Amino acid sequence: MHEMVVAENIIKIIEQKLAELDQQGKVKKINLKIGKLTCVEPEALRLSFEVISRETSLEKASLFIESIPITGGCKDCGKDFRLEEVDFICPFCGSFKVEIKTGRELLIESFEIE
Repeated sequence: MHEMVVAENIIKIIEQKLAELDQQGKVKKINLKIGKLTCVEPEALRLSFEVISRETSLEKASLFIESIPITGGCKDCGKDFRLEEVDFICPFCGSFKVEIKTGRELLIESFEIE
């Protein structure tokens, strides 16, 4: 379950940022962008985060997760499209020369402290 590692890293990154900014207080909200290709399950991440964040400044923080779809572009016909399946075939011309444009994101967009 790689969501545990993701949760640990979210906590480390935010704690480091708080230290850099010399900020005190509790984190109450964390906004994340997670691409479909990361295979991170939002509910598993929330549960992992809840367990790992105990007794930290992020203990009561809520995770808000924006799911980023998989989109691609065809290098042959030049069209952009959304991929519902992970088949990486252009739905317009059938080419396998597909460039993935979105779906790999795993970002802490922002967080709020009180």
